[in-house]
Amino acid sequence: MLADFRREHPHLKVIVTEDGLSANALHIKYLKAHDCRFILAAKPGDHVFLFNLIDKAAERGELTELILPDSKDEDKVHVFRFINSVPLNKASQDELRVNFLEHWEVETKDGEVKVRNRFSWVTDLQITPDNVMEIMHCARARWRIENETFNTLKNQNYHLGHNYGLGNQPAVSS
Repeated sequence: MLADFRREHPHLKVIVTEDGLSANALHIKYLKAHDCRFILAAKPGDHVFLFNLIDKAAERGELTELILPDSKDEDKVHVFRFINSVPLNKASQDELRVNFLEHWEVETKDGEVKVRNRFSWVTDLQITPDNVMEIMHCARARWRIENETFNTLKNQNYHLGHNYGLGNQPAVSS
């Protein structure tokens, strides 16, 4: 599909946003071969090498940490940590480097601090303090579109359930 899309739209600037299943070296190389930028979810359990590397970089003070206020909610702040040009995994250390972004949505209400959401991504976009909020919003947009679509299909009398990609039997809610 991507090859056909690129043939039809060779000059269109594209940023692909996908879930954590796509954050692997083979897929990232495929995106790059088709001139697509990317923001891909990355989860600690799926990227143990990467998250260990990030934690060690944090201990050495090699990554950027930011706390930014939320423009719509004075009780909320956005906590970021990011680093550019790190290996995605141990096997691709020299051949494939990505930029890593982690985001916590933190609520500070009535003197109590609560982490509401925590997300992380890999991207080929250079991350800076000036664009970190925009990249996070782009990454979260995919989640919001997907979540709202599935909630509509599930809860608005379409009688669909999540099949979690396992087995051959589609899930149908009653």
